Amino acid sequence: QAADPAEAKILSPVVCVNVGAVVLFDVDAVEGRYPVYLKDSILNTNQDFDRATLDELATRVARGDKVRSWAQAFEQPGIYVFADSKDLSKLTVIAVKAADEACLDSDAFI
Repeated sequence: QAADPAEAKILSPVVCVNVGAVVLFDVDAVEGRYPVYLKDSILNTNQDFDRATLDELATRVARGDKVRSWAQAFEQPGIYVFADSKDLSKLTVIAVKAADEACLDSDAFI
Protein backbone atom coordinates (compact mmCIF):
# COMPACT_ATOMS: atom_id res chain seq x y z
CA GLN A 1 0.00 0.00 0.00
CA ALA A 2 1.42 3.39 -0.98
CA ALA A 3 2.19 5.92 1.72
CA ASP A 4 0.14 9.11 1.92
CA PRO A 5 2.01 11.63 -0.31
CA ALA A 6 1.28 14.40 2.20
CA GLU A 7 3.32 12.48 4.78
CA ALA A 8 6.10 11.35 2.44
CA LYS A 9 9.55 12.49 3.52
CA ILE A 10 13.13 11.73 2.74
CA LEU A 11 14.49 11.18 6.24
CA SER A 12 18.22 11.31 5.56
CA PRO A 13 18.76 12.34 1.96
CA VAL A 14 21.94 12.33 -0.03
CA VAL A 15 21.79 15.18 -2.53
CA CYS A 16 23.99 15.80 -5.55
CA VAL A 17 24.26 19.33 -6.96
CA ASN A 18 26.76 21.32 -9.00
CA VAL A 19 28.86 24.25 -7.82
CA GLY A 20 26.72 27.35 -7.65
CA ALA A 21 23.60 25.48 -6.58
CA VAL A 22 21.41 26.72 -3.78
CA VAL A 23 19.72 24.19 -1.49
CA LEU A 24 16.59 25.24 0.36
CA PHE A 25 16.16 23.80 3.86
CA ASP A 26 12.90 23.72 5.81
CA VAL A 27 13.00 25.55 9.14
CA ASP A 28 10.51 25.25 11.99
CA ALA A 29 11.27 28.27 14.16
CA VAL A 30 8.44 27.42 16.57
CA GLU A 31 10.01 24.04 17.41
CA GLY A 32 13.55 25.36 16.98
CA ARG A 33 14.35 22.99 14.11
CA TYR A 34 16.86 24.17 11.54
CA PRO A 35 19.86 22.75 9.66
CA VAL A 36 23.22 22.70 11.42
CA TYR A 37 26.52 22.00 9.71
CA LEU A 38 28.34 19.07 11.30
CA LYS A 39 31.82 20.57 10.99
CA ASP A 40 33.50 17.58 12.65
CA SER A 41 31.92 14.93 10.42
CA ILE A 42 34.55 12.72 8.82
CA LEU A 43 32.50 12.82 5.60
CA ASN A 44 33.06 16.56 5.08
CA THR A 45 35.75 17.30 2.52
CA ASN A 46 35.87 21.11 2.52
CA GLN A 47 37.57 22.15 5.76
CA ASP A 48 37.26 25.82 4.72
CA PHE A 49 33.45 25.81 4.43
CA ASP A 50 32.13 29.12 5.76
CA ARG A 51 29.20 28.27 8.00
CA ALA A 52 28.60 31.87 9.11
CA THR A 53 25.18 31.99 7.45
CA LEU A 54 24.12 28.89 9.37
CA ASP A 55 25.32 30.46 12.61
CA GLU A 56 23.19 33.48 11.69
CA LEU A 57 20.20 31.18 11.17
CA ALA A 58 20.66 29.66 14.65
CA THR A 59 20.79 33.17 16.15
CA ARG A 60 17.64 34.23 14.31
CA VAL A 61 15.71 31.14 15.44
CA ALA A 62 16.92 31.60 19.04
CA ARG A 63 15.67 35.19 19.15
CA GLY A 64 12.26 34.12 17.85
CA ASP A 65 12.37 35.24 14.22
CA LYS A 66 9.70 33.48 12.18
CA VAL A 67 12.01 31.75 9.72
CA ARG A 68 10.37 29.10 7.50
CA SER A 69 13.17 28.19 5.13
CA TRP A 70 16.86 28.80 4.63
CA ALA A 71 18.82 28.94 1.38
CA GLN A 72 22.42 27.74 1.39
CA ALA A 73 24.65 28.35 -1.63
CA PHE A 74 27.51 25.98 -2.43
CA GLU A 75 30.43 27.65 -4.19
CA GLN A 76 33.07 24.93 -3.81
CA PRO A 77 32.98 21.23 -4.66
CA GLY A 78 32.98 18.75 -1.82
CA ILE A 79 30.87 16.74 0.59
CA TYR A 80 28.90 18.65 3.24
CA VAL A 81 27.01 17.06 6.15
CA PHE A 82 24.07 18.74 7.87
CA ALA A 83 21.76 17.61 10.67
CA ASP A 84 18.48 18.62 12.24
CA SER A 85 19.19 20.89 15.22
CA LYS A 86 16.85 18.84 17.43
CA ASP A 87 17.94 15.40 16.22
CA LEU A 88 21.54 15.12 15.07
CA SER A 89 20.87 11.61 13.76
CA LYS A 90 18.72 13.10 10.96
CA LEU A 91 21.33 13.88 8.34
CA THR A 92 21.43 15.51 4.94
CA VAL A 93 24.58 14.83 2.94
CA ILE A 94 25.19 17.17 0.03
CA ALA A 95 27.69 16.23 -2.67
CA VAL A 96 28.71 19.30 -4.65
CA LYS A 97 30.29 18.51 -8.01
CA ALA A 98 32.62 20.79 -9.96
CA ALA A 99 31.13 22.72 -12.87
CA ASP A 100 32.58 20.26 -15.38
CA GLU A 101 31.22 17.19 -13.54
CA ALA A 102 27.69 15.92 -13.74
CA CYS A 103 25.37 14.43 -11.17
CA LEU A 104 23.54 11.40 -12.46
CA ASP A 105 19.78 11.95 -12.59
CA SER A 106 19.37 9.08 -10.17
CA ASP A 107 21.76 10.80 -7.72
CA ALA A 108 19.78 14.03 -7.35
CA PHE A 109 18.11 12.76 -4.16
CA ILE A 110 18.75 9.36 -2.64
